[in-house]
Amino acid sequence: MSNTTFVDNIALEVNHGITLIGSDAKISNISVNYLNKTFLNSTEYNVDTGFFNLNYRSSMKMSRSFLQNCRGSIGSVFTVTGGSELTIDKNSTI
Repeated sequence: MSNTTFVDNIALEVNHGITLIGSDAKISNISVNYLNKTFLNSTEYNVDTGFFNLNYRSSMKMSRSFLQNCRGSIGSVFTVTGGSELTIDKNSTI
């Protein structure tokens, strides 16, 4: 996935963005941001992960990306479990 923008991608279960299960992904030049005042001011955490959820030997390589204001009860931006791997280059901002 590349050259993509997500704004106020709000969910009610699991995560606010993308779940990988036994998958590989290359992410470049994406922007994730939450601007919704109700969401940002809420003290409830209805989902586990703010945006990316990597499970069961998934891998993700992220480059030149910007993620802001993400929130979740387990991981504010990422949850990486089950032997999964996450690589983020120095040109990304979280």
